[in-house]
Amino acid sequence: MAETVKKRLIASKETKSLDEIRDFVGATVQLAGFSEHDARLIVLAIDAAATSIILNADQHGLEGDLAIYIDVNDTRLRAEINDLGDVLPIGLLANGEIEEFRARALKHDLGIFLIRRIMHEVDYEYKRGFINKLVMTRFR
Repeated sequence: MAETVKKRLIASKETKSLDEIRDFVGATVQLAGFSEHDARLIVLAIDAAATSIILNADQHGLEGDLAIYIDVNDTRLRAEINDLGDVLPIGLLANGEIEEFRARALKHDLGIFLIRRIMHEVDYEYKRGFINKLVMTRFR
């Protein structure tokens, strides 16, 4: 029986936080009893998501923090990344700006591909001014 683990980290949306995030995720999945192979994959998926959020924030001068919650039980790992800071108001962009934003977003396609290959479920929820979160689940 694997240990139930619940951990939380608050990190700034700055590239210098990425090492802290990787270390946090790695220690948490190791504590939860995942194999070394699965632990590396989970760290890679969460790192890809956090990196994408942080780089997007950096490109647009957005500030704030990320709250990363990891909840592991006998059947699954659930990782939730909440963007607690400023977010890009996509609905307020002009048509030309939307295409430019879309072109920049395509640069992160490898990260999205890896996340979807590694994690079994990926959900995103956004409500302007209230919630901006990514939830990733991997079953044991």
